[in-house]
Amino acid sequence: MRLRSLIHPHALNQPSPERSELPMNTLPRLSGPAELVAAVPTMLGFYPHESLVVVFTGGTGGQVILTARIDLVPPDRVDAQVRSFLGDVLARTPEITGIATVIISMEKRHDVAGAVELEATNLGLNARSTVWTPQITAGGGRWECCEPCPCGGEVPPPASTPFALASTVETGRVIAADRAALAQLADPVNWPTLARRRRLLDLTAVPADGPALLTAAARASAGPLDEDQILALGAALTGEDTLTAALTHCLGKNALAAEAVWLQLTRELPDPYAAHPAALLTIAALLRGDGALANIAVDRALSADPAHRLAQLLRRLVAVGIRPDALRELLDDARTAQLDTPPPARPRRIR
Repeated sequence: MRLRSLIHPHALNQPSPERSELPMNTLPRLSGPAELVAAVPTMLGFYPHESLVVVFTGGTGGQVILTARIDLVPPDRVDAQVRSFLGDVLARTPEITGIATVIISMEKRHDVAGAVELEATNLGLNARSTVWTPQITAGGGRWECCEPCPCGGEVPPPASTPFALASTVETGRVIAADRAALAQLADPVNWPTLARRRRLLDLTAVPADGPALLTAAARASAGPLDEDQILALGAALTGEDTLTAALTHCLGKNALAAEAVWLQLTRELPDPYAAHPAALLTIAALLRGDGALANIAVDRALSADPAHRLAQLLRRLVAVGIRPDALRELLDDARTAQLDTPPPARPRRIR
């Protein structure tokens, strides 16, 4: 199966919601609006502001299938936004049967709640609950029903809930203060350091032991890479054999440790060398169902090298909201073929 076979023909020009697909079957069940609101930062990986967050459910017992977030828009655009948002997610995930909605806004957006309820009815979805909160903070907050009723209550501190604690153990996901703070995780280090490393990497041959270097780094305990490791791995990732090894680590038991390596290299390598680890970070995030980090990582890859073919392909897969299980199946099939479009030996030739 080829990666391109999963790309919808209209995906390129369509803005997509940020999706999260935690392994909900292994996490504590949510009961009630307070726990639902408190779970949102854990599901997304950051504390959202001025956002519409929809939890999509299906199957027996209303199991959570995925969570998706979009920025709120002005009232005159709400109906079209909600119609496109819910319709696109349902078209790509037909097993969805119900939704629960959290609106995060300093203003109580009855227009958004009404649009969600109307479109859910049109799509035949069971709208379980729609709640509003002005903001979700590390200390909790307050929620209220969007309907004209007196329901409301306190939101517990999200990081202290059983759901968040279990998620941290299960996926290693850390909650950022907001999306901007999450994006800063992939920001490049200081430019003088990157310029010096670029000069050195341009003169460095692809190491023959690239896969072994990568394996050693992925198996090491968490900690910063030193200068020699950064340069060696930066050169190694331009080799096809190392890319195949990297995919193995994305799928294997050291996936979280490998992801930490991709994240460090995304920050520490200069353009265009950073495109390789940023693409791998995108894959790692997608496999964990972390749509927000996947968006940030693929943006970083394409800023490092706009012509990077793997990153271009991943941009499309992020846009269509590929499911973690579908991506895992594709990568399992594609590993031995070194992916559909492997990079050549040197980043300057990635076209």
